[in-house]
Amino acid sequence: MTTRETFEDLYALLEIPSDAPIGAIKSAFHKKAHLWHPDRNSSADATAMMQRLLVAYKILADSEARERYDREYRVWKASTTENAKTQGVRSQQTPQAAGKAPETHQYKDPELNKWVRAAKKQASEELSDFLEQLRSAGEAAGKGAITGLKWAGIYLLISLFLLVAIKGCKTQL
Repeated sequence: MTTRETFEDLYALLEIPSDAPIGAIKSAFHKKAHLWHPDRNSSADATAMMQRLLVAYKILADSEARERYDREYRVWKASTTENAKTQGVRSQQTPQAAGKAPETHQYKDPELNKWVRAAKKQASEELSDFLEQLRSAGEAAGKGAITGLKWAGIYLLISLFLLVAIKGCKTQL
């Protein structure tokens, strides 16, 4: 595969220009995360897309990682633009559709490769932890609702018993 086929344009993924300031990166990430967060989006691709967004944010929000990514990005961008000119094909500047990221691209910078792998691992762990917390919260809410219903039922039975007892007392008088 060529670099063009596997390189993920993190800027296009977040829909921001490559010279976006950190505030714009953060804002774009939050906007996209709001759309793709697994507790808001029931799509089968939501978790994978959220992981891609987290990786993009982690790389672009870190100044040194972003500098390293930008060096490779400029080379990739130049090659896709050149390929488009020589082949008469429109350059692919948009991110892949929702879901899985393209195959892992091997950057020329070994340190960037480490950071991207670490960012993917962290994103995966963060999402797994979140989904586990969400599942646990759902179970706890369900148990809490059942407990609440039990107490409401007991209260209702006691109230009915007292009502019948009071009526019974009144009829005997």
